[in-house]
Amino acid sequence: MIIRHRLIILLCLFFAFLYSEGEKDIFEEPDIENIECIEIDSLDVLQDSLFSTPDWETVQKDTLDFDLGEIRNQIDSLIYEEVYYRDHNRLLPYFLYSENFHYKTYPNPNLYITKNGFSLVPYLVRSSHIFQNLNPLYQADFRRNHLNFTQEKYELPVFLTNSFLGLGDENMNHVGVIFRKGLLLGIKNLNFNFGYLGQEGNWLGINEQSKHFDLMLDYASKIGSFYLFYSSLDQNISSDKFTDNPQDQEKIKEKVSDLSFYFENPYINLGAKYEKIIIDNFIRHCYNFKFDKKITLNNHLLMGKIEFIKLKESEEDYFQFSLDHESRFNPITLINYGVIKDSDNYSYNNRLNLGLYKGISLISDNFYFSSYDKEIAVNSVGLGITTNFIAMELLYSHKNEFTDNDMFELFSNLNIEVNSLEIILENHLSYLFDFQISENDDSEKSSLPKYRIQNRLELIYHLKFDNAIKLGIDQIFFSDYYAHLFNLDMTPSYVGNALNFDGYISVQISTRFEIRLDVVNITNETHVFSFDRDEMIPATHFNFNIFWTFIN
Repeated sequence: MIIRHRLIILLCLFFAFLYSEGEKDIFEEPDIENIECIEIDSLDVLQDSLFSTPDWETVQKDTLDFDLGEIRNQIDSLIYEEVYYRDHNRLLPYFLYSENFHYKTYPNPNLYITKNGFSLVPYLVRSSHIFQNLNPLYQADFRRNHLNFTQEKYELPVFLTNSFLGLGDENMNHVGVIFRKGLLLGIKNLNFNFGYLGQEGNWLGINEQSKHFDLMLDYASKIGSFYLFYSSLDQNISSDKFTDNPQDQEKIKEKVSDLSFYFENPYINLGAKYEKIIIDNFIRHCYNFKFDKKITLNNHLLMGKIEFIKLKESEEDYFQFSLDHESRFNPITLINYGVIKDSDNYSYNNRLNLGLYKGISLISDNFYFSSYDKEIAVNSVGLGITTNFIAMELLYSHKNEFTDNDMFELFSNLNIEVNSLEIILENHLSYLFDFQISENDDSEKSSLPKYRIQNRLELIYHLKFDNAIKLGIDQIFFSDYYAHLFNLDMTPSYVGNALNFDGYISVQISTRFEIRLDVVNITNETHVFSFDRDEMIPATHFNFNIFWTFIN
C-alpha cells in the first residue's frame, strides 16, 4: 500500500509538471543568454522553483480575453480562503474524534445527508462513516441533523493543484490530490474538478485502507448549466462502522460508485443519479430522480425539492419532499428545514434568532427526527453573543433520546490577534442534568455520557510574506456511560471516562506550502468512546503531513 501511495504521488506531480510544460506557450520565452550568466546557490533555486509567485505580468492572453490581474487576485484569494478554513474550522461537529481521515463518535448522529443536492440513503453503515467517506474531498455544511456535501465550481483558466500527503506511525499513510481547471481543452465555460484520496492506517484495532476517486464536470450554456458527477470508493473498513459498539471487530469490504447528472436554469432544476453499494456479499442499487427550485427575494430564500427514490433489491420506491427556508429582517433571522418521506419518517429543524442589543441575541432552536424505530426531539432556548473576536451560543435544551434529559450546550469560537500572534480557541460542551441510571432495569441505564467536551487551541505566529509557525492542541473528553451492545443477553457494557489529547506543530511557507507534525494520544490513553477490548488507541505516535498547492 505504501509503494502504491508513493507511485501515485510521483504520477500526480509528474502530471502537474507535464501540464505546466504543455502550457508554456502562454508565457514569454526566457532570455537564455541572460539565464546562463546568473550564478545563484541551490537554496535560491529551491525557493524560486517551489515557492515563488508566477510572474503574472509576463503571461500572454489566450484567444479569450482575460483580465490577468483579476485572475491573479482571484487565485490568491481562493488559496488564502482555503488556508484560513484549514486553520479556523478544525473542530468537527457531533463530537467526532479523528486521526488523519479516520473518524468516530458516540452515539451515532441521526443525520439527513445530501451529496451534490441528492439525498443519500444509508446502507448498513452508520452516518458518521459517510462523513468519513465524503469530508476529505467535499465542502461540508452542517446544521443540526442536516449534513450537506458540495463541490465548489471552479471557472478560472489557471490549472490549480492541491495536494496533501502524509506518512506516520501505525501505517497512517495517505496521498490526496485535487485538480481544478476552467476553460478545459480551450472550451469556454467547460470546467473540471478531479480528486483522489488513497489512505491506510491502524485505526482503533483495524487496519483500514481506502481509495476514493471523484470527478465533476460542468458546462454553462445559454439554456442553463449542465453538471456531471462521478465517484468511486473502494475500501476495507472495520465492522465498527455498522454499529456503535459491536462485540467483535472484523474487516469489511465496501465498494461505492455513483453517477449523477444535474441541469439548472432560472426556471427549474432537474437531476438523476444512480448508486451502487457492495458491502461484502450484500449489494444495493439506488436510483434517484429529482427536481428542485430556489427562489430568492430580497432577504428571503426558499428552496423546495421533490425526489423519487427507488431501491432495487428491497423493491422499495417512494417520494421524498424537502423544504429549506431562510428569512433575514433586522433584528430577526428565521431558518427552517424539513424533509418528509411518509407519516412515520420525517425530520425538521426550525431556528429563530432575535437580536436584542449589540451582538446579543435570543435563540430558539427546535429539532425533531422520526423513523420507524426511533424518535428524537430536542427543544432549545438560549443566548447568542457575537463580537469582533468571539462567537458564542449558550443553549438549554430538553432532549428525548434514549431517555428524557435536560441538557446544557456551549458552542464558542474565539479569535484574538495580538500583534503577530493569533489565538484561536474552539469549544463544544454538552452537560446532562438528569443522569438516569436504573438499579432494576439494565435497558434504562444511561446510554449518553453526562459530560462531553471538545476543545481546540491553536497559536499562529504570523511572519512576513504569508509565512507562519503554528502550534495547536486538540482535546476530547467523555464521561462514563453504558454502551448498549448487540450481544445475546443485551446487557449494557460499562464504558469509563476517556480524556484524549492530540497536538501538532506546523511551518507555513507562503500560503502554498505547509509542513505539519502531529502528535497523537499525548497522554497514552487506552480508549475513547468504548470499553478497552480490541478497540484500543495506540500509544503516543506521530504523523507527518504536507500541504502543497501548485499553480500551472
